Amino acid sequence: MDFARSQINEVLNYYKEISNLITDELYSLPDGRLLVFKSAGRTSFQHALHEDGKYCRHGIGKDKPLIRKLARKEFLRTESKLMNRNIDQLDRAIKNTSDIDAASIIKAMRKGYRELPEEMFFQEESFTLTHKLTGEDRLRIQRHVEWGNAPYEEYNGYPQNKNKLTSFGKRVRTRGEQLIADSLHYVGVPNRYEEVLRIGPYVMAPDFTFRDCNMKPFYWEYAGMMDDPAYEQRHQIKLKQYREVGIVPWKNLIVTYDTHGSINMAMVEATIMNDIIPRL
Repeated sequence: MDFARSQINEVLNYYKEISNLITDELYSLPDGRLLVFKSAGRTSFQHALHEDGKYCRHGIGKDKPLIRKLARKEFLRTESKLMNRNIDQLDRAIKNTSDIDAASIIKAMRKGYRELPEEMFFQEESFTLTHKLTGEDRLRIQRHVEWGNAPYEEYNGYPQNKNKLTSFGKRVRTRGEQLIADSLHYVGVPNRYEEVLRIGPYVMAPDFTFRDCNMKPFYWEYAGMMDDPAYEQRHQIKLKQYREVGIVPWKNLIVTYDTHGSINMAMVEATIMNDIIPRL
């Protein structure tokens, strides 16, 4: 599902949950409706309901608890009406929204274009220098750009699993990695995906590798299936290997966790702005 559609779907599911809560509360409130009358600057209330198949109205007087329950009921009825209208609109929006990821764009092109190599549709260099930078900042970021664009050894195991295409033509393994890669590229943060790392007895490939202001490496791992016991066990083994070679969360490792392969984009954006960019 495209990012825009997934965001709409997230709001839609939230509205549906709220709608269910409204329905449950409505069932707990008294039958009938509250009628409100104003006369000579005074407000009076009646309770309208059906009794034995007949429509009846009873004066409530000063029964404040009943007045509040019936007023609450009218509030919930109105909220439910507006909520259901939004749910219908969002359902239609999801059906009518096109996927805008790179693979879907290529698929929507004419056949002749679809048969071209994927690299034809993307810039040769992934990262560019922000033109507003000057002096030491410009030189520092230029080193990052040159490093990010330089050839490197990328892990080539299980190539069939690299079936997600980023907006800039990079193939990655998961939807979460695709969104992270696109977010990094959008703000221009040089990085390397699954760069092979050989330290001691281990050969590893962190999801994303960066260089700090002193060009020392730090890493970002996305663990998106922590609800899967086998996946969680493999992740713990990887963290143990990292720890044995000095790669630890409090120093040079960022880990983002989620379940069911989903990802919190607000957390991703906060990580980029607060944890990664300040290190460059």
